[in-house]
Amino acid sequence: MNALYAFILALFLSMLLIPIIIRIAKRYNLFDSPDEERKIHQRKIPRLGGIAIIIGSLLPVIMWARPVDNTVLAFIFGSLVILSFGVWDDVKTINYRVKFLGQLIAIAIVVFYG
Repeated sequence: MNALYAFILALFLSMLLIPIIIRIAKRYNLFDSPDEERKIHQRKIPRLGGIAIIIGSLLPVIMWARPVDNTVLAFIFGSLVILSFGVWDDVKTINYRVKFLGQLIAIAIVVFYG
């Protein structure tokens, strides 16, 4: 039953936070523009949506994961690494190699710590 509550809370938080994040992205002109090389969208879309998704995903884990053991901590820290590199990429576009390095760091945390 806790998994159902966690899912509902994650869904609710993400839906609640996404419009707020969109307003912040508009205020600071943080948009992803389409280009012919790698983007598939047809118009500008706001960045930073990953913040809402991570908060929506992590808060239920923090609230209901008992006991808080190495697996839970590794998931949380790995997620925060992914969030950090994602926000960095949204604010200042970074090279794919740097993003990949962030993913490898997150994987290493989960594999070796969790």
